[in-house]
Amino acid sequence: MRVFLASLMVLTSACFGPRSGSDGATELTVGRTPAEVLQIATTQLTHHAFKVTKGGDNAVVTQPRPIPAHLQDTSGAGKGKLWMVHVTAARATFTGGSRVRVLGYIVPTQGGQQRATPITTRNAKLYREVVTITGWIVDEAKRKKTKS
Repeated sequence: MRVFLASLMVLTSACFGPRSGSDGATELTVGRTPAEVLQIATTQLTHHAFKVTKGGDNAVVTQPRPIPAHLQDTSGAGKGKLWMVHVTAARATFTGGSRVRVLGYIVPTQGGQQRATPITTRNAKLYREVVTITGWIVDEAKRKKTKS
């Protein structure tokens, strides 16, 4: 019975929209290989004017770019800052396909020991953009493959 309930929980979580982690990541499972997911992510991000580079074996990252005015919070704290997107894809253990994970970061504009800050729900407008980017990738990954 426990195995059945655990399986049901995994399947349910994989079927309903992006999940959000405490680190600001949005995550969803799709029926594609990690390589296909990363190719889709690269295409979608490039289509939306991001410059994309490989970020490891199972990841792509965008080059930092200025936070647009319409995505800044009302305090103006994002003015003059940069942001970037990090997409990973890994095999999904129980459901098959791949687990897609999208994170956004606010990047320091000056050198030194400053670290990138994860974009979370505390920065609502920019976080919604990360969720939207997840949607671009997942929607395309869920489309039927066409024969070439």
